[in-house]
Amino acid sequence: MNILFLTLILNIENKSVYETPLERLVHLVESDGRLTNNEPILGDWCEKRQRFLSRGPLQITRDCHTDANVSFPYEEVDSLENSLIVFRKYMKRYANKDRFMRLGIDREPTAEDMLRIWVGGPKGFLKKSTDSYWENSLRRFLMKLNVGQKVFCKSSNREATIVSINEEKITIKYETSGEITEVTQGQISQLLLGNNDQSDQTFLQG
Repeated sequence: MNILFLTLILNIENKSVYETPLERLVHLVESDGRLTNNEPILGDWCEKRQRFLSRGPLQITRDCHTDANVSFPYEEVDSLENSLIVFRKYMKRYANKDRFMRLGIDREPTAEDMLRIWVGGPKGFLKKSTDSYWENSLRRFLMKLNVGQKVFCKSSNREATIVSINEEKITIKYETSGEITEVTQGQISQLLLGNNDQSDQTFLQG
């Protein structure tokens, strides 16, 4: 069975900056895929401290920036490229099998683990407070898809169109052959969680 993962790229010019679909998903969930223009993207207002606690396309905190041990100042996470550097270094430090083994978890971190670490800190994947973050992330992603949207299947080098979307599945139609393929939300979730054969993945960009 050919399982499809839809990588929705809202800003076509930024395709090359993402190394994985997960990075695009984090960008979409944290800032709705926005880029910093004349004003920084600020979030997580703290009434007690009277300031915003996160900023940039991936909504990075000062602590996260420090933990990532990057060479540029905190304010430069306003750049999508720098935000992604912080994300990758943070994941390399906290979402790796060696660290999981030290915590008594004998497996590789999944995409869900990574997202929950990103939102909840180094042990975020163990916190009940981050349980719903993964499902909410998928929901936000799926809400960005539209009927009639053109997508490109990189693995088969074919164009397709989204013909229907509902709560259970997405249906696409390949332009040349007219072949119709259904993608259930469960399949998208399984693929992101890393439970499928990598050779069976088809990435769509639109």
